[in-house]
Amino acid sequence: MSALTPAHYLTFSCFNKQWLFKGEPLYTLFIDQLQKARERYHFKLFGFVVMPNHVHLLLDASPEVTISEILNGIRRPFAFHALNWLDERFPELKPLYTVKEGKRTKRRFWTPGHGYDKPVTTRDAVHHMINYMHNNPVKRELVEEAEQWRWSSARFWLTGEADPLKMDDPW
Repeated sequence: MSALTPAHYLTFSCFNKQWLFKGEPLYTLFIDQLQKARERYHFKLFGFVVMPNHVHLLLDASPEVTISEILNGIRRPFAFHALNWLDERFPELKPLYTVKEGKRTKRRFWTPGHGYDKPVTTRDAVHHMINYMHNNPVKRELVEEAEQWRWSSARFWLTGEADPLKMDDPW
């Protein structure tokens, strides 16, 4: 990572900031889509956390691909499968992610747009962002220790355990 190609700290939220990650299958599905996009778009992944109502990623894209392409490659296929899963298992939640646009009714897993994208250009900033992401579940009182949250890169950075994903080295 050089100053000319900064890493991107990305945050995007579930529709209306609803807690739509309802169970392990959706977290697992997101991690699978993240890995598929990583293989397809050849970006380096330095850190992530999937929270009940939003996601943080820290990545470095190759010059041949845009952040928009990467996000679409993760979010679209995930949303398709996640919304079908929610419809089947939690039909009472459908009003939370259904919106009328003109004559059409649409289901939305994600808030429209690409979310927040902050360039990260220094070692200290990379370190800070990774720590911030990993402490998000602790701050929200979902776990007591960052490595207890299965849906982040915390365990990798603390123990080297590549579960659920191996991270790339930003240094």
